[in-house]
Amino acid sequence: MARADLQLAETRYQAFEALEYELLREQPSWWMSLFEYLCKKLEGGPPEANLKMEDGRSAIKRNDFPGLRTACIQLINLLPARNKQELPSVLRSHLS
Repeated sequence: MARADLQLAETRYQAFEALEYELLREQPSWWMSLFEYLCKKLEGGPPEANLKMEDGRSAIKRNDFPGLRTACIQLINLLPARNKQELPSVLRSHLS
């Protein structure tokens, strides 16, 4: 495979991965799964994590998915660096 073909394939793959993430993040079930994952990773962690977990649970009960997204992003920011590296790169690139 020529170098130009490889670069084109990589660019297309990255574009596809970004599109996939954009579609997934519109699905409440994706955020709920991410929230469950984050709660497991932060179990027994810093006290502020417990507050954010409660915010997320409350958002789920109210069907407040923007609130759930906010809670997830706040929980991600509380993860140790090694756990952040386990997240999909496309998700990491949208955080800050």
